[in-house]
Amino acid sequence: MVTNRFSLVAQGLIALSGTLGLAIASPTLAASKIAQTDLPSVDSYAQSSDPVDDNAPMDEPDPLDPINPTDPMGDTDPMAPMNEPEPMQPATPQAVDTSTMSIVEIASGNPAFDTLVQAVQAANLAGTLSGDGPFTVFAPTNDAFAQLPAGAVEALLMPENRDLLQRLLKYHVVAGEVMSNQLSTGKVETLDGGLAVRVTSDRVIINDASVTQPDIQASNGVIHVVSRVLMPRELRNEIVARLAS
Repeated sequence: MVTNRFSLVAQGLIALSGTLGLAIASPTLAASKIAQTDLPSVDSYAQSSDPVDDNAPMDEPDPLDPINPTDPMGDTDPMAPMNEPEPMQPATPQAVDTSTMSIVEIASGNPAFDTLVQAVQAANLAGTLSGDGPFTVFAPTNDAFAQLPAGAVEALLMPENRDLLQRLLKYHVVAGEVMSNQLSTGKVETLDGGLAVRVTSDRVIINDASVTQPDIQASNGVIHVVSRVLMPRELRNEIVARLAS
């Protein structure tokens, strides 16, 4: 049963690689095939986007990889080219003063972050994100996690994959408090790598995700809600290789 479960999960994640234009003949070829994919680097993105002209029309964000039209995931592919990113909404007045609550307390009190809270707990990061900080968290909603292939979240929540889950979550966390009006086009360093940032007068794009709700103030930092789970190529490769082995 365990072997079959990992096989199904591995197939789901290999399907994710298939959406990146890869033709993987067998699981053992996953890492080498994905490694050959030429994705734009964060540095090159930042250089090409700077300086910013907020009055210029914004180009459609580049997909991370070409999409395989035969991929069974179809429109559920989180790495597919995005529709026009949603304009960033101003922070909604809170019924409760969240500035007295930690990042974990805010997320735990909002049903839209149930999957994120479950992941933070499974990764043993709840204590860290409840600490003094300050931290800036780009927080994916349940809908963002649901865009991942079937079985991917369940696999990452397994104790044996805690190291991968920790890296994934740390990729969403910046040391220090950065409000949305302090973000600028270029690069921002997280606890596990760099994010590409694109800022215009009405929106913020982080990698291939939109910031849909900025500046949720916490006692130990700030939360910006994002529309997709942020995942660097190297980590995606490692997840595929781990579950295909």
